[in-house]
Amino acid sequence: ELNPHAVDDYMSLGYIPGAHTVFASIHRLPPAHVLQWQDGHSRLHQYWTLEYAVTPPPMREATERLRALLEDAVRAWMISDVPVGAFLSGGVDSSTVTALMCRVSNTRVKTFSIGFAEPDYDELRYARQIAARYDTDHHELVVDADQAALLPELVWYLDEPFADGSAIPTFLVSRLARASVKVALSGDGGDELFGGYTWTTRDQFRRWYGWVPRP
Repeated sequence: ELNPHAVDDYMSLGYIPGAHTVFASIHRLPPAHVLQWQDGHSRLHQYWTLEYAVTPPPMREATERLRALLEDAVRAWMISDVPVGAFLSGGVDSSTVTALMCRVSNTRVKTFSIGFAEPDYDELRYARQIAARYDTDHHELVVDADQAALLPELVWYLDEPFADGSAIPTFLVSRLARASVKVALSGDGGDELFGGYTWTTRDQFRRWYGWVPRP
């Protein structure tokens, strides 16, 4: 049975936020929660919450702490009994993850990138710069509009409607990587956190300087 509120969210936002799904009787776990099932009963437990320091530390201290946390996270996710690679777009997030992987890895890191035939959308040049700087075992695939034929197969893998067009190149880079590795780190979310996209910087500008009159 469809959840009409979730359908409304999807049509408005392009995705369904929160614990709702497109199905009325199915819910997803909220962020940082675990569902425990015992003796026929379920319990939802929040195991982590984001806390903001009242007084931020000095910039140098914050930078060193952030670098240490990122390196620890990458090192932990590289613990595996199967080969591990990296999705490399050349952006802030994937470049950071790739650099840290190369720092802590004992072997040459395999990286995988998707490019586009249209120059305005192609970012392979940035991925190649990072791959060359850290001497990764780099793999690329250039795609064109014909890849839209993958949509029926891609939709089959998705649990519910999802309107982000990046799902297609993500599917393709995953399939490319699957020929060489079993696990890949992606760094998703880093661009939003570090302002790697133009729209995040623009949004921050509006928030901070929204009181400035338009020309």
